[in-house]
Amino acid sequence: MLNKSLGKPQKIIRKEPLILVIEDNKDNMLYHTTILELSNYQFLKATDGKIGLDIAMDKLPDLILLDIVMPKVNGIEVIETLRRNPLTNHIYTIAITGLVNPHQVQKIIDAGCDDYLLKPFLVGDLEAKIKRFLKIGLETLASDSK
Repeated sequence: MLNKSLGKPQKIIRKEPLILVIEDNKDNMLYHTTILELSNYQFLKATDGKIGLDIAMDKLPDLILLDIVMPKVNGIEVIETLRRNPLTNHIYTIAITGLVNPHQVQKIIDAGCDDYLLKPFLVGDLEAKIKRFLKIGLETLASDSK
């Protein structure tokens, strides 16, 4: 159940991809960012959806790892806001959530999320999804420059 937005163009050309992690739980944030750090990815952190949206608008990351259940602005609202904005609608998003009900997962995908991981997840599963979306972004960028 993947969103059909895999062919979205990248807007910023960087030497290294930039990943934004939006997660309100400190332990989950530490887990996600430790994986990114050990994999040598550049990343930014946001502890709620509002801060995450501000960072996404300012830095235009290549990929967002997004918690769904958060106070203030939840992950669904973040996705919908990103998709409505021409500046950010190209950013790949992977929801990282504990929501397992098929109806809830479908709502995440319908909002515009590109993929999801259910908590708890294996390190290799997150790494595979990150590589997949960053590879798609590089391929899209290369085809756009031809």
